Amino acid sequence: MYLYTPPHFSTHSIHKLAIPQPFCPMKIYSFFWGLLALSLVSCQSTPKSSTNDELASFPEKEFVKVVAYDYESMQGDYILNENGVRHPSVKAEKELTEEQQKLLLSTLNSKNSYGGSVTRCFYPRLGFVFYNAADEPVGQVSICFQCNQQVAGPQIPAQEALLAEGQPIGYSPLGREKLLELCQSLGFSNCNE
Repeated sequence: MYLYTPPHFSTHSIHKLAIPQPFCPMKIYSFFWGLLALSLVSCQSTPKSSTNDELASFPEKEFVKVVAYDYESMQGDYILNENGVRHPSVKAEKELTEEQQKLLLSTLNSKNSYGGSVTRCFYPRLGFVFYNAADEPVGQVSICFQCNQQVAGPQIPAQEALLAEGQPIGYSPLGREKLLELCQSLGFSNCNE
């Protein structure tokens, strides 16, 4: 049997013609309800910047300044002892600028800064102390580049999380690079040791 088509139509174009669907108000209402729900969910959870999250992690208490210390402890001593007294071998000290503080905190508080292996030597030569408005220490970090690790008080959550997962907690190449950059910007003598 032969199907007749007028000369201005082809069978191919007939298949492409859209057949009008009946109007369905429920589809429109569902669409708008979905948009409303999506907008309410997105308004409730305002994303925080990674910098703010990192800055809030360590140290746990508020601070007004961070001081870097160039020192050398061949006994593995922290920059501050348990009484808050600085190590006697301090050769130089510098207060960090706001930009340097951000670099330090973003590095210390990022899991990407860790994951490398460590050695057992721990002869720290770079220390950072966080001071509150009363000039009291509220946090400290002592770094040994030679063995690729640090000790901190209070503990650094990003590093502790990796330790709990059984992951290595030494500096990653990226973490080490950022800390070396900071140390060199301070003009200290023991960067990379």
